Amino acid sequence: MLSEHIDQLHALAGALLEYETLTGDEIKKLIAGEEIGRIDNGPKTTIVATAGTSVPKTRRPTGPFGNPSPAGT
Repeated sequence: MLSEHIDQLHALAGALLEYETLTGDEIKKLIAGEEIGRIDNGPKTTIVATAGTSVPKTRRPTGPFGNPSPAGT
């Protein structure tokens, strides 16, 4: 089945790579060999942290187990 419709498969895969999501109507247009007519607004900006850490800052526990004595003392 896929071998028989390889051109439609490639068109669908290319559109998914470009747009990531497609509506049912867009898929139908691609399979029919039509353009989906979506306007590409260029690369999307995503917010990604450029510095810092995802590890929360915590306080070191106090008490007999939180501050062990160095070995040999």
